[in-house]
Amino acid sequence: MSESSADVVVIGGGLSGLIAAWRLGQAGVSCFVLEAGDRLGGRVKSVKLGDCIVDTGAVAMLGSYAVMAQMARELGLSKELTRGTIRFGVPRNGHLHVLDTGRPAALLNTGLLSWASKWRLRKLAKPMLRLWPRMNFESIARLTDADTETVGSFSGRELNAEIHEYLIGPLIRALWQRDPGDTPAVDLFCSLKIFAPTMFALDAGLQRVPDALASAVRAVMGARVLSVEDGPEGVRVCWNERGEIRSKTFRQAVLAVPPLDAAALLQPRSLALQAAFAAQPYSCSVNVHFALSKRIGGDVLVVFPPESEAPDLTTVVFEHNKGPGRAPLGKGALSLYWRDAWSRARMDADDESVIRDAIEQARRVVPELDASLIEVAHVERWPFSGVCRSVGGAAAVAEIERAAAGFYNLALAGDYFVLSGMNAAVVSGQKAARTILEMRARQAAADLP
Repeated sequence: MSESSADVVVIGGGLSGLIAAWRLGQAGVSCFVLEAGDRLGGRVKSVKLGDCIVDTGAVAMLGSYAVMAQMARELGLSKELTRGTIRFGVPRNGHLHVLDTGRPAALLNTGLLSWASKWRLRKLAKPMLRLWPRMNFESIARLTDADTETVGSFSGRELNAEIHEYLIGPLIRALWQRDPGDTPAVDLFCSLKIFAPTMFALDAGLQRVPDALASAVRAVMGARVLSVEDGPEGVRVCWNERGEIRSKTFRQAVLAVPPLDAAALLQPRSLALQAAFAAQPYSCSVNVHFALSKRIGGDVLVVFPPESEAPDLTTVVFEHNKGPGRAPLGKGALSLYWRDAWSRARMDADDESVIRDAIEQARRVVPELDASLIEVAHVERWPFSGVCRSVGGAAAVAEIERAAAGFYNLALAGDYFVLSGMNAAVVSGQKAARTILEMRARQAAADLP
């Protein structure tokens, strides 16, 4: 099948776009993907460092990612998929407090928090129970009425400084590379629901998923889309394919690019929709990854440093503990993730200075990390790491949903409706494919005599 014969185009070759194209292909729809870059998979990427395999984008497939796990099985990855518990640590005053998420009593027994703070944690129950039925991987629009304050405001009113510094703050910083004072409280509640005691692992890295999808879809690389015009007769798309300007009216299209890019491509007439797209900015991330000559960190998978321990370091991942195939026996691999402001200041810096700065700060929470252990170092830069809405962002999502319901032949896939994440990307891609199929069914019914 060539592009000229396809009647559906998917714009964007990230995980959600690949899922949409794959599901449409399964339904017998002729479609292909236009991807501006030189690889497919978006922020799901794995690289080989020496003899080790590390994930340099998305960090983990949590046990709550049931839709993604099922999709991985459909792709024939069942034998590569393993499931285990998550052991994470939070440093405090030079001591690493380790919590085993497979043991419900771990939080009660830890010395990380005082008994007064542990009792205070019950304050999380009321908003969690109230919002639980409305929190899902499809949309946060149903949380609009609760999206009224930041995590910092909620913690200050309902919890206390100790919980905020050593539990809530590290979790938000690790998941979203953001400061709790800038993060909506509904993001915290969604994060707590998503956070699971187990995770799925792929020895060859998380990129095995988009690689399997890519082998099943038709994609054109180096194709930068210039404009998208939705209409009752189809979707007119203009793109630059390695210097050649091309255009075609497709029967339908899926737009699977960041919201700000979508605004530039669609040029919506509605001021409300323009504002809604603008309310979906992204954090950026400069991640640092090491292959090590020996293993460090014991059996801990991830460390969430509090701001008081490491101001800019948000997450330490011991990649060798993700699965037996990640590093040779005795060797290790380590990934370091940083807050948005630190990353923005180093987006154009040389790798050597980034690595030097990273080691200096990481040693505050991982003292075993010595430069002499590093066999290979890698710096990964993501200008679009994850959507970071402000308070009121749920209302913007609701506005995008209203606008999308009025599209003639266009569906959206990606970070438009929920918090960024692999499972959300899969859910979004599948929903976009269903939307396209429903459009085609309605059109076919209308054509009947």
